[in-house]
Amino acid sequence: MSDPAKSEGVFNTIGRIGDTLLATAQNRVELLANDMHEEKRRLVEMILWSAALSAFAMMALTLITFMIVAAFWEGGRTIALGVLSALYSVGAIWAWISLRRRLAQRTALSDTLGELEKDRECLRRNLP
Repeated sequence: MSDPAKSEGVFNTIGRIGDTLLATAQNRVELLANDMHEEKRRLVEMILWSAALSAFAMMALTLITFMIVAAFWEGGRTIALGVLSALYSVGAIWAWISLRRRLAQRTALSDTLGELEKDRECLRRNLP
């Protein structure tokens, strides 16, 4: 009939496979949690730096605008305001493009996705 030694060996092997799968799953969940924490920290940091940049840039641009318009008050304040408006618009467009490029640079959870892809490749190589 069935040999108890073979049954014990099969159950042992199945147990080891299950343990390995659970250990791999645990490792991936820990990596996912770590990636989530890093992404949250990165997002908060970018928001704070963006707010600081916006506040200081607005103050500087306002004072520079007042200074230039005061210098051209008699002869060309309209031209000065037009030129400054064009420069500020170009700067805003440049900042928008730069921000979009920066946000598209890194995908969220890239480490976790990379490890899962490596796991899938390993399984494909080892399966018949």
